[in-house]
Amino acid sequence: MADSRYVDVLLETMAISMAVFFMTSPLSQTLDVYGMPAKVRYVKPLNLLCFYLNCMVQLAYGLYLPLAPLVPCNAYGAAVGVVSTLVCWWFARREAQAEDWNRKAALGTLAIAALSMLVFAYAKYVEGGAEFVGKLGIFVAFSMYGAPLASIGEVMRTQSSETLPLLQSFLGFLNSCCWLAVGLRKGATPIWIPNLVSAFLPPGLGFRRVVEGPEESEQGCMSSTVYIQKGILRITQFLFLGLGLRIRF
Repeated sequence: MADSRYVDVLLETMAISMAVFFMTSPLSQTLDVYGMPAKVRYVKPLNLLCFYLNCMVQLAYGLYLPLAPLVPCNAYGAAVGVVSTLVCWWFARREAQAEDWNRKAALGTLAIAALSMLVFAYAKYVEGGAEFVGKLGIFVAFSMYGAPLASIGEVMRTQSSETLPLLQSFLGFLNSCCWLAVGLRKGATPIWIPNLVSAFLPPGLGFRRVVEGPEESEQGCMSSTVYIQKGILRITQFLFLGLGLRIRF
């Protein structure tokens, strides 16, 4: 019994530590933008917004279920998401080539901020709200882990990996492996299911274009992206059916 408890403590410590490293990764792009504002055009608002929303949903789930290991790393991640988004918006407003930071992105930012507050209120004040927020977190986590796929089209067009969050993708893979173990040990479905999918999402998908060359990898990269996107949608649909929710994609 004591050995099992020590294993849990060790896994949770590793998972929290890895999550902190992973959730620091957006700051690498933010520091690049701060040092050279023109690089804001390489930052995808979708990546930052999905990252922030995932942290807020997991934080609400961890606080009000409660599930203590989720709280410190996701509180830190939410703060990183806010700072990174604000810094990018500050420089994007003066950068003509920051085409992704447009009115649609502004409305999306406001909508995500409002949704995160609504999630917190629902988890705190509605009976059984924390469990529902955990189920919602499965889909939100899929969105976060799948968001870097939006950069692949830009990689194929420019033949440059500048738009890919390289560090975030790599640390996300390691982070998912740790939290997969924690989720399985605790039997927490909203933790282990999205991390299982993320751990097996091919980390090198977006880099084939750069490593193999445009002619050699374009068709394979496009087909792989389509298959993975469809796979994520089908897995998500299956999981929600298992949770008693019928959704269509």
